[in-house]
Amino acid sequence: MFEVVFYNTSSQANKIEKTLTEVSKYNCQVNEDDGIDLFNPIIKINDNHSCITCNYVYIPNFKRYYFIKNAIALNGGLTQYVLHEDVLMSHKSQILNSTVMLSRSSNYFNPYLPDNKMPITGKILTTHYKFDKTPFKSNVNSVLVTIAGPS
Repeated sequence: MFEVVFYNTSSQANKIEKTLTEVSKYNCQVNEDDGIDLFNPIIKINDNHSCITCNYVYIPNFKRYYFIKNAIALNGGLTQYVLHEDVLMSHKSQILNSTVMLSRSSNYFNPYLPDNKMPITGKILTTHYKFDKTPFKSNVNSVLVTIAGPS
């Protein structure tokens, strides 16, 4: 027997940290002969169909969060829930504590990485550099650099 916590969330599925509103907690018993798929469990709970409108679940024993893919009202107040693991929320601490180089972020951008969604403007930076000595065999002793980049 294990506890199942039912929630509602309006957060997008691809968001790591979801906003959850707790609805209720119930105990679930699984037939040990059947086993349980940790990634896509199917559970039955005697909740008198009170959580049939919920869309999210946490199972503390598994330390995993799940989307409710389907809820089926059965006889005798029993409800069958078909779940699918929310990998982002289940492993959010490992993800958020990782050191990575992102090529795309919705909040920040790195001007040194190519990103076709990065806002650019007509702002141009022009700098003229003069050198006392040059490795070139011609009489070139200056370089003009022009950069068009982010605002």
